Amino acid sequence: MAGRDQGSNRRDAWLAGAGLRVTRPSHGREHWFWESCVLASSGDTPSLSGHLQFANGFGYAHGSWELKVRHISNAGLREPNHGETMLLLGYSF
Repeated sequence: MAGRDQGSNRRDAWLAGAGLRVTRPSHGREHWFWESCVLASSGDTPSLSGHLQFANGFGYAHGSWELKVRHISNAGLREPNHGETMLLLGYSF
């Protein structure tokens, strides 16, 4: 990651925030969804710049399982704006 990390960034950060998930009503426990969140970050990392971040994602839920793709970045509020894109598998219990 020498291209992103200039030595002044931390390698870890915490994120806290709130968001909204949109699903089609009456599709029970199997459904597609879209979610958007506003997040506060503890500091800069090689991928996240600034204390304000935004996350958007879409996925599919089936029973207690869900699979989604999510992108987190600062929406161009501060350079650099690399962001992170991830594939997540979740289980609710």
